[in-house]
This record gives sequence, structure tokens and C-alpha cells, in this order.
Amino acid sequence: MSSNKKNPEALSSIIGADAVLEGSFTLDGSLRVDGTFNGILICGGAVSIGKHGRVTGDIEADEVILGGRVSGTVIARRRVVLEGSSMLEGDLATGSLLVSEGAVFNGTSTMGDEAVERLRKQRRENRGTPEISSRITLAEDDGEKKRSGNAG
Repeated sequence: MSSNKKNPEALSSIIGADAVLEGSFTLDGSLRVDGTFNGILICGGAVSIGKHGRVTGDIEADEVILGGRVSGTVIARRRVVLEGSSMLEGDLATGSLLVSEGAVFNGTSTMGDEAVERLRKQRRENRGTPEISSRITLAEDDGEKKRSGNAG
């Protein structure tokens, strides 16, 4: 592996125990949450939520390891691990799910690549960030109106 390539497995950011963050957070690497995060979290690697970590909102990642609490939607392409101290309330889509004794999960779960993409697309549409294909369709529709003389 070249030293210039980013390693999505490498921990690249930490939200510390005394931190409270709100908004959108996107990163290529992996993230550990020991504090509180409210919003949209999109991660190219793994998201690890410590025993005292709290997330309210959407999480999209390659892998999610949950030891704390999440209230919202979790989308993990590869897998989700719910540790014994975890609590997840919301929708979940993943390739693989491991639930440890003591974990609490209240919500719906779907599995497989199609389920992951379906929930991912649904969440992005609900947030008002449609997929690129939707934008292309709108542009094509506009172009057809102009070609037919109905531009308005």
C-alpha cells in the first residue's frame, strides 16, 4: 500500500467526552465518538461510539461499532456491531449485524447491499439532498421543454 493513500481504517478524528457538536460532519477516515453529536455523520471508514457517546441523527459509514446511544438512522455498508452497553432507536440497514447480549435495539432493520442503498437514498431525499440522478432527470425534463418549444 502506498503511503500516499488514505487508510479508511485509521482513526482520523475523535469527538471527546466533553464535546458537543451539531451539524454535518464528513470524513474519509474513521471516527470515535465519546461525546455528543447531533446531526448528519458521513464517514468513509468506521464510526465507533464509546460507552458514553451519544448520537442523534443519521450515520452513514462503512462500519458502525456502537457502545453508547444512537437515536436516528444507521447505514453501514459492511457491518454494525451493537455492544452490550448500546442502545439504538431507529432504522438500520447494513451488510452484517452483530448484537451482543444486553444491547437494546428498538426500530427496523434491513440487510444487504440493496437495503443499504435504498435507505441511504431515502434518507438523503428526506434531508433535501437528492441523488445526482434526480438532478439529471430534472435537467433533461427542462431540455425537452425547450426542444418542444414549451420552455417556460
